[in-house]
Amino acid sequence: MKSLPIPLLGLLVTAASLPPPAQASGPFPFETPFFDDRNLEDLLEGNLTDRYSRRNLAPLISYLHLTGKFTASHAFLFREQEREREREAQEYWPRPEREFEDLLESEGYPRLWFSAWKSIRRDYVENGRAFTRHYGIQNCLPDAFRVAAKTFSERKSLYGAGSPRLKRWIEAQIRVFEHCGNEGFDPPTEPQEDWELLEKHDRQYQIAASYFYDGQYREAARRFREIGSTTDSPWSGLGRYLVGRSLAREANVDEDNRRELLDQALAEYRQLAQDRDFVRRFPWITQQVEFIQAKVDPATVLDRIEQKIIHDPDYVWQQEIRDYVFLIASHEPQRRDSSAYADWYYLAKTGDRQETIARWRERQSLEWLFLALINAGLSSGEETLTDLLEAAAEFGPETPGYYVMLNHRVRISALLGDVDGALALADNPTDGTTPLSEAHINRVRLRAANLSIRWEDYFRFASIRPLELPWRYGAVNRNTTLFPQEATDLINTYFTPRMMLEAIGFEGLSRYQRSRMAISGWTKAILLGDSDLARELSSEVKRYVPRLETAFEKYESGSDPEFEAALIVLANPAFSPNMWPGAGRVNRTYQSELLALDNVALPWAYYNWWCSASWAREQNEAVFSRPRFAGYDEAQLDEIRELRQIGQVSVAGFFGPAVLRYARSNREDPRTPYALHRLVFATRHACMGGPGEISRQAHSFLHRHFPESEWTEKTPYWYD
Repeated sequence: MKSLPIPLLGLLVTAASLPPPAQASGPFPFETPFFDDRNLEDLLEGNLTDRYSRRNLAPLISYLHLTGKFTASHAFLFREQEREREREAQEYWPRPEREFEDLLESEGYPRLWFSAWKSIRRDYVENGRAFTRHYGIQNCLPDAFRVAAKTFSERKSLYGAGSPRLKRWIEAQIRVFEHCGNEGFDPPTEPQEDWELLEKHDRQYQIAASYFYDGQYREAARRFREIGSTTDSPWSGLGRYLVGRSLAREANVDEDNRRELLDQALAEYRQLAQDRDFVRRFPWITQQVEFIQAKVDPATVLDRIEQKIIHDPDYVWQQEIRDYVFLIASHEPQRRDSSAYADWYYLAKTGDRQETIARWRERQSLEWLFLALINAGLSSGEETLTDLLEAAAEFGPETPGYYVMLNHRVRISALLGDVDGALALADNPTDGTTPLSEAHINRVRLRAANLSIRWEDYFRFASIRPLELPWRYGAVNRNTTLFPQEATDLINTYFTPRMMLEAIGFEGLSRYQRSRMAISGWTKAILLGDSDLARELSSEVKRYVPRLETAFEKYESGSDPEFEAALIVLANPAFSPNMWPGAGRVNRTYQSELLALDNVALPWAYYNWWCSASWAREQNEAVFSRPRFAGYDEAQLDEIRELRQIGQVSVAGFFGPAVLRYARSNREDPRTPYALHRLVFATRHACMGGPGEISRQAHSFLHRHFPESEWTEKTPYWYD
C-alpha cells in the first residue's frame, strides 16, 4: 500500500465550538472534551499542565509539587477555594434581582427586569489621539438586592401591605435600581418634613445609593458620610462603610487622582477596622483593607500572600486567595527578586528560553528542568537538548508533572531526529502502576501523531478517548477512541476518498471511527463522480453501519445508482463529505445501531448535511512540498485540491436533478413521493438551502401526481 502524506506539524488542537441547540433532543455536534487544563483535582494529584491562564493557581500549585512543598493543607486550601467559588456561583441563582422583582409583583407592580450591569464609556487620549473605551461593570451586586428584599419585608410588616408609606419606599427603590443598568439620572425626591424619622432615613440612603449607581461617587461619598454620622439612622453603619467604597470606585474612573483616592479609601477602611463593634457587624471590612492595599501596592501584597500560601497554608484566608488571583490576573508578570517562586513564576509566564535553561544548569532541580523542557527548541543546541532528555529520563511516572515532561521529551527527541524513539516514548507512557491522566495521555498521543511519518502511526496516535460524555451515546462511550478536531480538519481538507478507504483498515481505530470515515469517504466519492470507488466504499459502510445495509445493496445493484445515492443522502442529514470531531453529530436518544444517522432536522440547519464555508478550508500548498508527498503524482495532488470545490454545491442542488429525473420515469415506485418530500425538506433544512427552482419542481410534482400520499401532506410548502 502506498504511504499516505504526513499531516502538517503543529496544527492546532482545538475542539468544535458550535453552540448547543435549545431543544433536548435532535442532532447537534457535541463538543467532546479531550484535554482539560483546568481540572483542579488533576493539579492537586500532581498531573500538572504547561498551559497557564492568568486567572488560575496552576503555576503556584505546580511549583509546590515540583519543589516537594505541597502538603495536605495546600490541598484543603485550594479545594475550599474552588468550593467557595462554586458556592458563590450557586448563590447567584436564582438571581437576587429576580427575587426582588417577585416581591414587587406581589404588591401589584408590573415585572420590571432590573439589570445589574451597566455599560461604561470612557474617553481618553493616548499618543495625541482620542479614543473611547466601552466596557461593562456589575454595577449592582447581589447583596444590594438581598438588602432591599430584607428591607421590603421589614417595612411591609411595619407599614402594612398596600400602605402609602410602603408604596413610597417601593417606588423610590425602583428608581434606585433603575440606575444599575440604565442611562440617565433620576433619583428619588428628598423626604418631606411631615414624614416619620425612619422613612426619612430610608429615603436619604436611597438617594445616596442612586448617586453611587449613577457613577457620581464623590457626591455619593459625601452623602454616605452624612448618613454614617447620623447615629439614629439604621443605615449609619452601612453609610460609614460605603464612604470608602465610593472613593475606591471613583479611583477606578479618575486615573489622574487614582492613588490619592485609594489612599483615602484605605484610611476610611483602616479606621473602621479598628472599631471592634463595627467589625463584628461588618466582618468583611478587614478584607476590604487588604483589597485596597493590593491596589495601592500590588507587588508587596502579592509577595506577602504568595509566601503565606507556600509556607503557612493553614493560616491563609479565602479572601487572600481571591486577592491573589485578582492580582495575577490583572497585572502582567513582573520580574521580582523577592523569592525563588517569584523568579520561577516570571520565567514560567514569559518563557525566556536561554534564561530558563541557564537556571536549570545552575540549580539542577526538578522545577527548573520542568520549565527548561517546556521552553527548549532547536536554537537550544543539540548538546543542551540531549542533556535535557538524559536528565528527564531519570524521573518516573510518579513524578509530579511527568506527563508534561514526557510530552516535551517526545517533541525534543523528534527535534534531534529520533522520530522512532519519540514514538516509542509515546507508546509506553507509564509503568502500569501509576494512575493515568487521560487528558495528559491525549496530549502525548497528539504530539506523537504530528511527528509520525507513516499514516498508520498518525491514526493510531490521533485516536484518543474522550474525557467526558454527558449521556450514553450507544455506539460511543468513554472507552471509544475518537478523532479530535485536528485530525478531522486534516481528513476533511487533505484526504481523497481513496486515502480514506485505505485509512479505514488501519489498526487502532474504533468501529465508530471507521463508520464515520466510510460515510464521509463514500460521500466524497459520490460528489467527485467516482462511481467505482464509491462502490468499494459502500462495502465499508455496510460493514460498519448494518442499519444501512439494505439501502446500500440497492445502491450497488439498482438500475439507477444516482437515485439510490440521492435517496441515501437525503434520508440521512448526517451524511456529509466532512467528519465532525469527537462524538460528532449526535442525538441524545439514538440507539447503538443508528450511529447518528437520524433524519431529524432542527432549525439549526448548520448541523444538517454540509456547508460550503465549513467544507472549503484553505489548503496550505506548502504541505505538498514535503518529502512525504513525493509518492503522489500531480494528478493525485490535483484530486486533493479538487476536494475544496466539491462542497460548494448544496445537497439539494447536487442530488435534486437525479431525484426529479427518477420521479418522472418511476411514478409507480412507492419511494418516489418520499424522495420528493426529502428533497423539498433538504432545500429548507440543509446548511446551504437548495435552489428554489428545484424545491418548486419537487413540490409541484409531488402534489400533482401523489395528492393522497402521506408525504404530500407533510410537504405543504416549497422553499426558495
